Amino acid sequence: MLNRVLAALLLLAVAAPAAAAATPRPTLALELGGAWQQRNTAQVPNDVPNTRFALDSITGDGPVPAIRLVLDWPLSEKHRLRFLAAPLRVDETGATDAPTVFQDTSFAAGVVRARYRFDSYRASYRYVFHSSDRWSWQFGGTAKLRDAEIELRQGDLTRRKTDTGVVPLLALEGEWRFAPRWRAVFDFEGLAAPQGRAIDASLQVGYEASPQLLLSAGYLVPRWRGRQRQALHVRPLRLRGAASHLAAELTERVISPTSNDFARLSRQRTPGRETVRR
Repeated sequence: MLNRVLAALLLLAVAAPAAAAATPRPTLALELGGAWQQRNTAQVPNDVPNTRFALDSITGDGPVPAIRLVLDWPLSEKHRLRFLAAPLRVDETGATDAPTVFQDTSFAAGVVRARYRFDSYRASYRYVFHSSDRWSWQFGGTAKLRDAEIELRQGDLTRRKTDTGVVPLLALEGEWRFAPRWRAVFDFEGLAAPQGRAIDASLQVGYEASPQLLLSAGYLVPRWRGRQRQALHVRPLRLRGAASHLAAELTERVISPTSNDFARLSRQRTPGRETVRR
C-alpha cells in the first residue's frame, strides 16, 4: 500500500530585497513545464457495466505542457489574498487490449483517442494571526473550482463526461526564521469529505544567498481522491515578479492517490497496456 508520495522540491528564486515595506507587495508567479502521468483511472458512471480503465494507458505517461499562474495580493500586514490558475490538457491516441465501457457505451479493443482536461482555479484568504522576528503563521480558507472533462473517440463514436464543482479547503502556512538568512516554510491546503478529499502540503527550507537570491528545498505532498483518481507528476519552471524583481523557480510537484488500489503507483505505464481492474 502506498499512502503518500513525497516529492523533492528544488527552488531557485529571486526574492525582493530584505528591506521590504510594512505591507508586502503583490507578486505574480508563472510556472511553465511538463507533466507526467503516473496513474489516472476513471469509471463513468461509477457502476457496472461501465469499466474502470486507465486513461494513462491510452494517452501515455507524457510529458504534456503544464502551466500554473499564482497571484499573491497582501491587503495589509494581517490580511492577504491568493489566486491560482492551473489548466491541464492531455489529448493522445493509444490502444486498449480489451473492450472499454464508458458512459454506457462500449468501445472495442484497439485504437482509441482519449482527451483529459483538469483545470483548477483557487481563491484563498489568509489571516496572519502571529508574526514575530522568528515566526509567522497564516490561517484561512480556499475555494477551489474544479473543471474536468474526459472524452473517448473511436471512429464516429464519441462520448464525454464533464465534472465541474467547487471544493472548500482549509489553509495554513507557517514560516520559521530559525537562523540568520535561513527560513523554513510549511504550507497546507486541504479538506476531506464523503465525496473525496484534496490535500496539498509542502515543507521548504530556504537560504537567502543574497538580497536578490533565495535558494530553498523541501517536500510536497499533494493528494486527490474522488470518483476520478489521479497521480500527476509535474516539473514546472516558475517565473515570479515582485515589483521590478523577477524570479526563476524550479519545482517538482506530485499529485498522488491515497488508496490501496494504487499500490503500483511507481510503475511506468506505456500506451496500449491492459486496463487494471480492481
